[in-house]
Amino acid sequence: MIMKLESGVYSRFLKKVESLNKRSRKFNLPDIITVTEIRRFRENIKITIDKIKVGVFYRTVNVELVEFNLAGTPPKINGWTFFGKVALEKTESGNHRNILFEIPDRTIPEKYRSSGNDCEHCGHNRQRKHVFILGHDDGRFMQVGRSCLKDFIGHGSPEVIADMMDSAMKYIVDWEFSEFEKGNESYDLGLEHYMTCVCAAVREGGRFITKKECRESCSGCGYTADDALGIVVNPVDKELGIYRTTESDNSKAKEILEWFSGYDSDSNFIYNLKTIVNRGYVQEHELSMFAALYSVWERSGKQTSTFKKGPVVVNEFCGQIGNKIEKTGKFLKSIQYESQFGIGFIYKFMDADGYIFVWFTSCMLQEMEYGDNVSFSGKIKDHKHYGTEKQTVLTRCKVSKVEQMTF
Repeated sequence: MIMKLESGVYSRFLKKVESLNKRSRKFNLPDIITVTEIRRFRENIKITIDKIKVGVFYRTVNVELVEFNLAGTPPKINGWTFFGKVALEKTESGNHRNILFEIPDRTIPEKYRSSGNDCEHCGHNRQRKHVFILGHDDGRFMQVGRSCLKDFIGHGSPEVIADMMDSAMKYIVDWEFSEFEKGNESYDLGLEHYMTCVCAAVREGGRFITKKECRESCSGCGYTADDALGIVVNPVDKELGIYRTTESDNSKAKEILEWFSGYDSDSNFIYNLKTIVNRGYVQEHELSMFAALYSVWERSGKQTSTFKKGPVVVNEFCGQIGNKIEKTGKFLKSIQYESQFGIGFIYKFMDADGYIFVWFTSCMLQEMEYGDNVSFSGKIKDHKHYGTEKQTVLTRCKVSKVEQMTF
């Protein structure tokens, strides 16, 4: 996996990786994580400095970045390979419905979705929070507790090995633990509440962003799950004095949860989401996993007409340069930028036919949100490419909200 990090963060990351590999070598195991530096370069990145109702405000900084390849190898001990970790959970009926955390390219068998506390090696059934899944070269699988790992690794300190493999898993799988704690107390979030915040984060950011995408792009933007947690912690915009979540966000969250109640798949990922939904709340370390439900819903194309994004983007230029146009469509994005002439704004719209328009101006639009229905008019100034997207640039625009309209 190719990643980018700021050079200072990269140095701290290397120390953590070396500490983990050092523990691996102590028990005559190969390095669990390898980091190969590819190049160092400088680049301007955007750092979020403020978020308001109409968009996200950034400042640009020039930093040294390091591009590197991150690889992880599950440790193989006496023919047994570490496949993952199972968080044991019981339903109200007393049956187990567990959460499976898998090493990449490894699949934990379905039977461990409902396995109990017993260790398949020693046969003891005792109270446990987690068990480990090992797979043998001959096709066998084994669910074991920490204390029984010594029979597979031949070492007198199995807990250390278990912790080491657990730590490796967190790096390789990118299993996230948030800092959403207060004292020694941890908090569980209601499904509808957190999904509402996820919908608000997508609206503010323009789209759903995964943590992997955020890290690899190094664009300075946040990822959706973390932005949603920020909305949970700080639900009110102090400058505008308004709640960051809207009724539309809540309605969308309800629709997602209702749609997912009838969705089915054999994958362990969907099974994990089902387990969280059936439980009725999401725990701290499951926030990124649960937030991904938004992406599953969006890709399914099952949204109601209320929440569909509208027409498919045409990706062609509209009209002739110099012509005047009058359009109705959707307000998509607002970005603030700095130039030698002062503070400016970029506004992005999509009309009812799917054409993309942008307007560069020093004017700030008030009371505009992502997805608002708008009427806009102006003069076509230019046709430009933004990456692979074709944008029609406008000047001297007039923009106003309109009532609900049908695309």
